[in-house]
Amino acid sequence: MTTTNLPTISNLNLSLQAATIDSLVRLSPETKVKDAIEQIKKKETSCLLASQASLAKKEEQKLPLETNCIIAIEEDRLVGIFTPKDIVKLVAMGIDLDKISVAEVMTRNWIVLRESDYYDIFTVVNLFRQHNARHIVIVSDNNDIVGLITPESTRKILRNLPHLKLQSVKRVMNPGPIAVCANTPLSYVFSLAIEQQTDCIAIVKPPNDSGLCEPIGLISEQDLIQLQGLELDLDEVEVEAVMSSCEYSLTAEDSLWKAQQEMERSQKNWLLVTGTNGELVGTISTLGILLATDSLEIYQKVWSLEQKIAELEKEKELLLENRSHS
Repeated sequence: MTTTNLPTISNLNLSLQAATIDSLVRLSPETKVKDAIEQIKKKETSCLLASQASLAKKEEQKLPLETNCIIAIEEDRLVGIFTPKDIVKLVAMGIDLDKISVAEVMTRNWIVLRESDYYDIFTVVNLFRQHNARHIVIVSDNNDIVGLITPESTRKILRNLPHLKLQSVKRVMNPGPIAVCANTPLSYVFSLAIEQQTDCIAIVKPPNDSGLCEPIGLISEQDLIQLQGLELDLDEVEVEAVMSSCEYSLTAEDSLWKAQQEMERSQKNWLLVTGTNGELVGTISTLGILLATDSLEIYQKVWSLEQKIAELEKEKELLLENRSHS
């Protein structure tokens, strides 16, 4: 019998529990936003250190699941979610974060998935696609909060599926990335992120003689959140001083497998895509990888077929056993 090393759906852990982030920052809705941000920053730092340690030991299966949002709890009941986008919006508006509470700015509408409604991981993927959501709240049948699922936590458990090797970055990348020059003030970057509803902005050199812009870095929501509490003058600080350097970029022809491997290595949720002359041509996100829809739909069918085959194999074994005793 010929065997293959390619993973199948049935021998991967695609359970709801595997994708659920159960270590959440839970605060009262009356918590001041500045204090809430500090809690997010502490959580991100601890998760990053743990993740780096796991990668150093090549323990990919032990990569921590993390989220940089806060759930607001009142009398053991979920009343809101405070997300990075909320933080960026407040900073762009110039609001004093020490004088405003989470309750005044938190998101009161969220997507909920009951544990009993979970069929397979594609249930989650379809919810992300349908609602363009970044967080899904998982609750028990008693309405107790179990945890959150994000595109990042879902991608991590799908990272070994071979369909990623069959799809190119070009298929899911954003071909119209938002970009600014290195000397752009941070105040403008915050405002641009809200205006364009983007989680990532590329930093580029001035156009060359051919009118092409070469990327030198990027700045994401994660980076913007980490800047809070440094008491920076956002009008004076240029984005080049705080951006993440462009150590690695993809091409449009690279596979999604390569993209997700690099995201895991660099602990980034976004990567830049460059052309043949090194110019910026796009960006790719964890959500983009997750929503490689055609392949995932195929795998959903494969999952069902594998379950059916397993059932038939058991029936065959029982039938043969009964015949041997007759």
